[in-house]
Amino acid sequence: MIEAGIRSRPIIILGVDRSGTSIVARLAHEWGAYGGDLTQLMRSDPANPKGYWENRSLVLFIHEIFKAVGPEFWRTGFDEALRSKADDPTLRDPAAQLVAGMAGAGPAWFWKEPLLSLQLPFWKELWGDATYIITVRNPYDSAVSWEKMMVPREVAGRISILALNLLRWQHFMLTILRHLDGSKRKLFVPYEDLVRDPRSQCLRICDFLDAETGLENRSEERLERMAQAVDPDLWRNRSETDFSQVEIATREQKGLYELMQRKVEDPDAPFEAGAYPMYEGWREYLQNFSEFEAFYGSVNQLLRSRFVRLALAVSQSFASLRRFRKS
Repeated sequence: MIEAGIRSRPIIILGVDRSGTSIVARLAHEWGAYGGDLTQLMRSDPANPKGYWENRSLVLFIHEIFKAVGPEFWRTGFDEALRSKADDPTLRDPAAQLVAGMAGAGPAWFWKEPLLSLQLPFWKELWGDATYIITVRNPYDSAVSWEKMMVPREVAGRISILALNLLRWQHFMLTILRHLDGSKRKLFVPYEDLVRDPRSQCLRICDFLDAETGLENRSEERLERMAQAVDPDLWRNRSETDFSQVEIATREQKGLYELMQRKVEDPDAPFEAGAYPMYEGWREYLQNFSEFEAFYGSVNQLLRSRFVRLALAVSQSFASLRRFRKS
């Protein structure tokens, strides 16, 4: 934990799924910010073997907000619905308690969950003037990684959601840039550079957080701890093709990624949302996929039930017997 006596500050880590938010959250922890129960933060699986670094109470409450406003983040009026819920005591009061609990645990604290990027109109009313770290990764690599994580094993290789994932990335980035456009407290971290040269990027993050919290005299021990936390072996999806040459990506998505790269060097690089429009029919695309996903999930759950598995096994046995008799 960092020294007492510095300004209390929320550190909010934003980015689309599979863009490096987990490792940056780990770095915030190594720097000294409080993130919650360490056993929860380090929860892992094969997709994130070094931990997700997500506060369980936050994750649960994020889903409560989606229950209240609806999960269709792509629909018209979604941001306005979130803002209105920030004035609703049934959500505002417990959310404020979550923030107060984090702030009371130490002079600096962090939250990471990619879906926070979509709920900024609500949470900005609660945490106030926060510090933001936004991850920047080749969108195609993020899309490939997310597809591997989300597409069921039974249909892997037969169903592609790469175009959907790029559309999702575009919406996440536009939402982040739109809501943070006036903030001076933001740092954009390039995932590829972080993995290639951990020390240089950790130095950027460390100096940024030191300045944001009023901490003087950088600790070399803390910096080294951060750099050692980056595991290059976890960079498992890397494209040999520059994103500007990815055929499935739209011109607007390529331009938006170029802007994100510029913001690594200049966080205040001009942003015009109208320059990167979503293509026509994108809302219907996401809605249709959401309904398909829900349908497939129900069918998949049914197929995994013991009774149905037994019935299928019996049916297959009778079919095999009939084929044997015919032969």
